[in-house]
Amino acid sequence: EVMKNGIIDENERMKYILEQMTNAMEEFKKNGSSSSNTIEELEELLFELNDIVENIDYARAFCFLKGLPFLLGCCQQREKVPDSIRIACLGILSTVCQNNPPVQLQLLELSSLRTLSEMFFVETRDDFKAKIVQAISANVRNHTTAETIFCETEQATELIAQGLGVGSSCNNEEEEVPTEKLRKKTVFFLRALITSDSSDRTRVRKFEASTGYIADNFLDDDNNNSSEIGEMSSQYL
Repeated sequence: EVMKNGIIDENERMKYILEQMTNAMEEFKKNGSSSSNTIEELEELLFELNDIVENIDYARAFCFLKGLPFLLGCCQQREKVPDSIRIACLGILSTVCQNNPPVQLQLLELSSLRTLSEMFFVETRDDFKAKIVQAISANVRNHTTAETIFCETEQATELIAQGLGVGSSCNNEEEEVPTEKLRKKTVFFLRALITSDSSDRTRVRKFEASTGYIADNFLDDDNNNSSEIGEMSSQYL
């Protein structure tokens, strides 16, 4: 059924992938492993799914298949689901909602911002944190309601500050500076929030500690910053 006249039916393919992944998640929860698919096979299925939902129409179709609750649920399974699978699901979340208002709205209705923000503060690895910031950014950017909701949350300023490493070099010597990837994702997200058409003085003031930190630390190469981070930072300061 997946192929008709030699042409892949993407909708049927998404159904198949979701079915395989759902079965695997149940096995992970019960046994800590999947007997039906190897980790590599599951990763390949998720990579394929990510390619499919790059298409806006297929992304919306994916929502009708109840794919969003699955992705959010999988991302939260820190003890049972392999890290590579969780990271792949975070990547798909970013792809499926980016510049796609109906999908962004559905994620908001699933309390995605709260879920992903809570995950950010629980995770200890910066590669996870970078993927989480990317997913929140994709869910929020260019969607006025989503931007407003995120900026009004209590954890918004702390999430941005931690992603940038505010205080990591001076207030807490034992706290490591975030990786370049995490800092880049956070700078990109903050720049989008500050320069958005829906931004105002209240939003700018809310994040002034982070923008001040960027101005003091990200505009030269002396603080282990790449030229790319410096260029991104200078574009809106």
